[in-house]
Amino acid sequence: MVSLQRPGTGGTPWWKSVAVAAVGIFLLTRLLSLAALDLGARHAHKSFNEALHVFDGAYYRQIATHWYPHVLASSPHGALAPSTLAFFPLYPSLLGILRLTGLPLTAGALLIDFLAGGAAAAVIALTVERWSSSRIGLVTAALWSAYPLAVVLSLTYSEALFTFLAAGALLALSRERYLAAAACVALACLTRPTGLVLVLVCLAVALKHRQLRPAGVAGAGIAAFVGWMAYLDVLTGSATAWLTTERRGWNVYYDGGVNSASRAAHYLLHPGQRPAATAVAVMLIALVVLLVAAWWQPMPRRYWAYAVLAFLDAVGAHNAYSSIPRFMLPAFPVLMPLAGLLQRVPRVAMWALVAVAAVAMAAAGVYIAFYSTYPP
Repeated sequence: MVSLQRPGTGGTPWWKSVAVAAVGIFLLTRLLSLAALDLGARHAHKSFNEALHVFDGAYYRQIATHWYPHVLASSPHGALAPSTLAFFPLYPSLLGILRLTGLPLTAGALLIDFLAGGAAAAVIALTVERWSSSRIGLVTAALWSAYPLAVVLSLTYSEALFTFLAAGALLALSRERYLAAAACVALACLTRPTGLVLVLVCLAVALKHRQLRPAGVAGAGIAAFVGWMAYLDVLTGSATAWLTTERRGWNVYYDGGVNSASRAAHYLLHPGQRPAATAVAVMLIALVVLLVAAWWQPMPRRYWAYAVLAFLDAVGAHNAYSSIPRFMLPAFPVLMPLAGLLQRVPRVAMWALVAVAAVAMAAAGVYIAFYSTYPP
């Protein structure tokens, strides 16, 4: 008789593994968010299909269909205008490849989100399980799936893909699988500029342990990033096409958190002015508390450093205040302290709280897709 048990799992059937459970919870939260978006579209008399491509999704859709422009876009007044040159190529390239097979863009985006997001949930659960327990690993993955801005894991956004690559890179680095780590870091650097955070983590590991191979992993990420900048130079004739578009087109640049801090303070003092912005400020405080609490969690320091650097990168971006919670979605180690607290309550109460979080996430998604004037 063929056994359904995996070697080295202590006799646990494969279908009871923490990875499979994490994927199942992720898929349930995706179905919940999509159902909420469908109901929201009906109530708002808008298209469900368009809801999946709101804000950044429209730019990714444009890249997948028409690729990048050959010139930096200008407004009618001569100033530089926002353009797709600010977006990195891996995610829209995958969308474009699926489109060539005849798959509609919406279906392609959902396929990538479901596959990459499910894989990310599994890697998160397996990673945290190594530090603590399978229960905390599963709850951490569930909290990631029900994160307030996790609705973007159902939209045409790159967070699902980036989280999978980041979590995979850190896990491979911990297991000293340097080729796999290099591939994940390089691909992450072609998905979002936040991939450079992984480069810094790899360099820190190389310096701490005085090893060359983690530095080689960092080099793969740097090569991917520089290669993309070089491609944009050839395409547009500007070696600073991405930076220029970010700063002058989108008015986004690194200011060390001055803009984010001032706006958070303002909305905390005037909570009724923009309730959604006040919620972002409250979430920023919660993230700081979780980052501090994460220091005492049984996780390798490289994971904590990754979360801290991701936070500094997110809050340091000028004119990206509303997107800070989304930028922190791939920083899954911040959720471990909360998972540790939840696992102390009765099981039924714990999963009831996770379910409430998932419903709140779906409701936030409806607001973002149909009523918000600011991008997530």
